[in-house]
Amino acid sequence: MRLQALAAEGALAARAGLRWELSFNPQGARLAISGRAGRLPRLLRSAVAALVDHDPRNATEAAWAATRRAALAAVPTASSGVPPAEAAATAAALRGATAAEVAEEAARFLASIEAAQLLLAGPVGAKQAAALLDEVSARVGALLPPGEVSAGAQRSTARAQLQQGLREWEPLLYRPRWQPQPLAQNPCADPALGATLDQCSLIANA
Repeated sequence: MRLQALAAEGALAARAGLRWELSFNPQGARLAISGRAGRLPRLLRSAVAALVDHDPRNATEAAWAATRRAALAAVPTASSGVPPAEAAATAAALRGATAAEVAEEAARFLASIEAAQLLLAGPVGAKQAAALLDEVSARVGALLPPGEVSAGAQRSTARAQLQQGLREWEPLLYRPRWQPQPLAQNPCADPALGATLDQCSLIANA
């Protein structure tokens, strides 16, 4: 529900080559943002604000209905290995959930956060990376126990250091399912592909 608040801005962001994903894993939750370095900070700020601050009890009826449809569409089916009874129970719970119940569940999740990490990869300058880290730390820091917020940034170009760092992040580097669908799946929205495909109209003199 919280990131459903990004629906309108997310659609515009996808047209600007940005995309995002919120997923859950054994370590907690992962918020992933991908796109051109110059445009990424704004969506990152909006996504963090939506995750931390949005209250579903203030959502319009249309927004709440859209959120329910999105949640129901994401319910695993029997073809994915989930028992039919479990899938049916999940769908029933989503149909009957109220905004107050969703807000309470979100509050419990945020209260359970014990640590947060920010990984920036790509052509991001050291100053911009440090500024983003400080900004995200300030927004998320109030949710964390004392001493769990990192206020600095580390930059590594040595291959050995990069490999070691990626090994530590490996459990969180699983393939994302980018949002918003279907715009985020358009190859022209991928910063690495958009400028190399003739049909994206981004190649000079193409």
